[in-house]
Amino acid sequence: MPIKSEGKTISLSAVIYEDEVLELRDQLNTLAPDELVFDLRDCDDVHLSVIQQMLAYKKMYSCTFEFSVTPKLYQKVIEGFDMGECKI
Repeated sequence: MPIKSEGKTISLSAVIYEDEVLELRDQLNTLAPDELVFDLRDCDDVHLSVIQQMLAYKKMYSCTFEFSVTPKLYQKVIEGFDMGECKI
């Protein structure tokens, strides 16, 4: 399973496709408003819809991201997202 939830950590591994966005949304709704850790160290790629779910959570609550040593494109997207321009 590419998305696992253990405590307040959500781990993503391998490639996370668009069809997993609903599973992530359900996990986030269950855990809200806890401060979460998104562990992406074993993740090769993430569909944009999944990134949107994580960033929406970040906008509404508190979370941190753990990335692998080798930078990935999705990491640049997450780190470069300006939360100040986001209106919810």
